[in-house]
Parts: sequence; structure tokens; C-alpha cells
Amino acid sequence: MRLLLVVGPGNRIDGVITSVDVLGEKPVLVAQKSRSRRSELRVADVMVPVDKVEALTIEEVRKASVGNIVATLKSHSRAHAIVVGQGQDGKQSLLGIFSASQIARQLGVQIHTSEMARTFAEIEAVIAGV
Repeated sequence: MRLLLVVGPGNRIDGVITSVDVLGEKPVLVAQKSRSRRSELRVADVMVPVDKVEALTIEEVRKASVGNIVATLKSHSRAHAIVVGQGQDGKQSLLGIFSASQIARQLGVQIHTSEMARTFAEIEAVIAGV
């Protein structure tokens, strides 16, 4: 799995960062937008905030098939989904992570979940090669 959890104060999960976030075009776009060098970017600049990560409840996962998980990843253009549950203290906790590449390896199939451009600005940036 090419994903790391980004943990903030109090061991709170602030987000995730993947190899795509670091090695793909995202850092180039972020650096260009902020008019800084790519080497000056911080993890917070390119990570996916926890509120943007697809989160599945353990109750949903217990009822789901592998096909349901793959469909969820594809529909949200995500390669990973976190699984959360609530402890007896009422706090949400991370119970696991689904990885499209790991599922693909285990099933011996290809799964494509790449993010697609959603706005004209994103399409223009892809065309411009930045």
C-alpha cells in the first residue's frame, strides 16, 4: 500500500498522503498555484484531508461484498477508503483501510480508480501540461 496517515496533535488523523499525491502532477499544480517551489511544499499542501477521504462505517463493511467496496472506490475516484467505528466512549476510531491496489492484487484483476478532472480549470491544467 502506498499510503501514509497524517497524524496531528493528540494522535488525531488529519488526512492521508499517497505516492500519487507526492509523485504525480498534484505537487506541480499546488506549487504553481502558490507560486512556490515544489521542494518548498509541505505535506499539508498535498495531502488529502480526512474529511475528503472516503470513510465507510464498520456496519456498512460488514454488509458489503468486495464488489461493493470496489464500486464505492470507483464512484468516488479514490484508491483508498478508511473504515471507521465508534468506541464505547463515543469517539470515532480508525479500524482499517481498503486499498484498490491490494484488492486487485488479491483478486488477480486490474482496478482503475484514478481521479478525473472535474472542473474546466483542472481540464485546462491537464491540457497545459502543468
